[in-house]
Amino acid sequence: MKTPLLILLLFLSGSLSFGQTDIQVLGTDRPETGQRIIWQNNAFYLLLQVQAEIGGENAVLLKLDASGNMLWARAVGTPGRDLVNDLAPHQDGVLVLGRMVEPGNPNVIDDVFLHYFESNGIIGWSRYFGRTTGGDDEHADAVFTTDAGNIAVVMHEAVGQDRPAYLTLLQDNGSPIWGTQLRHESLDWVFPAHGLEHGNRFWIAGAASLADGTEEAFWATLNTAGQPLSWYAMDVTEDQPCSFRQIIPLEEGCLMVGTVGADTPDLLLVWADENGDQVLTRRFHDPEGASLLAASGGYQRADGRVVVAANRFEASAGVEGTGLWLLIEADGTLAECRRIGQGQEVILQLVPGPAGTIAATGSTFSVGSTAGDATFLQWPENWWEAPENCLSVSGQLEPAAIAWNSRSGGAFSQPWLAEANHEMVDVPYFPDEKSPLCCPDQDTLYASICAGEAFEGFTTAGTHRYQIDSAGDCGLDRLLVLEVKDTAELLSLEVEPSDCDQPNGKIQVAVAGDSLQFSLSGGPFQAEPQFEALLPGVYTLAIELPNGCRATLESIVVATDCPVYLPTAFSPNGDGRNDVLQLYTPLAQAAGVISFRVYDRYGGLLYETSGPLSAVQWDGRVNGQLVNPGVYTCVGRVQLPLRELEIAQAVTVTP
Repeated sequence: MKTPLLILLLFLSGSLSFGQTDIQVLGTDRPETGQRIIWQNNAFYLLLQVQAEIGGENAVLLKLDASGNMLWARAVGTPGRDLVNDLAPHQDGVLVLGRMVEPGNPNVIDDVFLHYFESNGIIGWSRYFGRTTGGDDEHADAVFTTDAGNIAVVMHEAVGQDRPAYLTLLQDNGSPIWGTQLRHESLDWVFPAHGLEHGNRFWIAGAASLADGTEEAFWATLNTAGQPLSWYAMDVTEDQPCSFRQIIPLEEGCLMVGTVGADTPDLLLVWADENGDQVLTRRFHDPEGASLLAASGGYQRADGRVVVAANRFEASAGVEGTGLWLLIEADGTLAECRRIGQGQEVILQLVPGPAGTIAATGSTFSVGSTAGDATFLQWPENWWEAPENCLSVSGQLEPAAIAWNSRSGGAFSQPWLAEANHEMVDVPYFPDEKSPLCCPDQDTLYASICAGEAFEGFTTAGTHRYQIDSAGDCGLDRLLVLEVKDTAELLSLEVEPSDCDQPNGKIQVAVAGDSLQFSLSGGPFQAEPQFEALLPGVYTLAIELPNGCRATLESIVVATDCPVYLPTAFSPNGDGRNDVLQLYTPLAQAAGVISFRVYDRYGGLLYETSGPLSAVQWDGRVNGQLVNPGVYTCVGRVQLPLRELEIAQAVTVTP
């Protein structure tokens, strides 16, 4: 007969989610700036500008894993002579674009370089571009790969009264295909800042200058053969200069991000449709009068909102800067504005990282300072929804209207391409290890647990404050915003054993709650709270709740209920029948005798043994002599596979 076993339990489990991470600092004893960052083939590539030991600038490319650990570092170009501008994924590696400064003349006679680095840090090929006539000065602007696998390079002329821009298309190995000159009839200088392919168009954006010196932001679109499709320039009241720094592709069209104003610049956002036509303009300024300068990077999230990077500089004109991450609604409304760091960090580029994260690079010093280090930051994207963070809000930015117009005509003429001849020098570069930065006042963690658990010693929902020792020797006042999820208040478990090792055991559970799922020992989850046809064994029961908490109960024993038989008589007379006394059970091969004792009628111990059940036998002898016929008492303890039995029985020894 089966005996139900009733177990009353309270159990829970949960998952944790974390908020801000530290700001990782990279560099040597010389100033470094993180210029560009991309996420490519499960690795970060970080492009740094480093001051050379004796004059000039060095360029450095780093490869980091998903956690920011450095895999390798390589110098880019010729030591002391290279300034980097852009970084783009290409095939299994990356493209690095910049300009080489001619020795002895740092302001003119520069040429553009383009290097392809393979994923192991080896340089696959290099190209140099510039006019072959003396006195010309070409500067690099942007590089991107096309849908067809080609490479587009954007550059501009940096000397003279007439300074056009150039778009050059290359094959995937760097060989030239065509070059197009970007020149407008109303403009003297054209300075692109960013370019990309989107919607089967090439988009170029940056700044341009009128004959009177007024600076305007522009964007232009071309077809993939380099022919012009549209050109727009921003006319701003009171002759305020403006420029675009970034183009962010959208589901429909693009968003141009830039800066407008001279003394205290504002942030400028312009939406264009898939034809390049302007559809929405927003201008944001800081209510405290600080300067807002656009950064590179940004992207459109899955929910349609756009992440934009910028920097805020105090009105006092000090070197301190603050990186800003903005979240913009599709209608141009500012949804979030968050500050980054300790007041000395500048963001130069922001990109989407792996597994729902945001990554950025920049420096630990602001414009005008003489020392600093490159930074690498990575944050969870859902940080935007957090109600509080150690990165305090810098103040609500308010929109202001801005005028705009389009320009017709313009000369896109004189296809241009010249390839210069320079030598690439590759040397290893190893930045020093530096302690991470931490926030100045407080750090906030967001955690979720199930009722009954604890996180950092806290078990109740709400905001808790406690002290920690952070990386970089910063003692932080940490805030913990803790969510406590409901779990099953009471669970009852009924277990029925199997009959003599047969598959007819049963486990049935009763739990308060709806839409629960049940799994036994790693099996598939099911809605039914019972499991039948079970062999004897030890099982683990998992219950998954709709809120994500998973309850687990281990060591559920489905026992086997088999009898152990001891004969009531035996005759140790040597006739070959019933000569020994032994225990019998259907589970004999898996059973053991813990102890087996035989006593006489006066309680004296005559025999004692233990061992495997099949080996435990009494032949009716004590010290080699048969005992007298009569009644004796046998007491034993038998271990079955899943339970222990005790036997106490009278046994008759017959002649």
